[in-house]
Amino acid sequence: MNYDRTACAPKLCLVPILIGLLQAGCTEVVEDPDVIHPPSYQPTNIYRPQAFLPENIRRVAVLPITNHPGDGVADTSRERLAPLVLAELGKTKAFECLPMAPEQLKLATGRLTLTAEEPLPPKLLQEMSRTWGCDAILFCRLTTYKPYPPLSVGWSFKLVSCADARILWSADEILDAGEVRVAAGARRYYLANLQHQPRLSDSRQILNTPDWFTRYALYTLFATLPAR
Repeated sequence: MNYDRTACAPKLCLVPILIGLLQAGCTEVVEDPDVIHPPSYQPTNIYRPQAFLPENIRRVAVLPITNHPGDGVADTSRERLAPLVLAELGKTKAFECLPMAPEQLKLATGRLTLTAEEPLPPKLLQEMSRTWGCDAILFCRLTTYKPYPPLSVGWSFKLVSCADARILWSADEILDAGEVRVAAGARRYYLANLQHQPRLSDSRQILNTPDWFTRYALYTLFATLPAR
């Protein structure tokens, strides 16, 4: 009986193909930001009287985060979110950040918190400048915090000059992951800034991760600061 060796030849050619497919399956899957639609959300409730920060604004005291009274979720989340504010603010390199703990604030003002919405004691800003060597203070207010899908986070910031109490910049926005432009911006932020995270996962996971989404919201707002 004659055995036809050529009958198996086509099957042998499949081996390198299968190996190549298996190897390809082990590589990282990297998403392309250009395929995410629509355009990213752009904040509109921004006050920026000047395109550039004054030269004398070099050191800014970042006050403790406040929130609306009775908002239990925000109240218990402020301490955890404070490092995120400092991290994203530091990335702008607009000025040196001096984080103020509630206890430090109380020593200088007798108050654990200060808000930009209430009248400030006379000459308080000048006294804070002398005590801490800062040129301005940043009021930080967490206006909305919903750490479950669809995620939602709102911030109100006011940058105030210690010399003359002038508002140099303010932002008051709520970013809702259920809004398509916000979701698109968050996914682009994930791909551009969170590359140390597992890239085999979908960028849409930022829409279900409160800390990551909060970082995106802060990045979006701080991007509207006057340029240095």
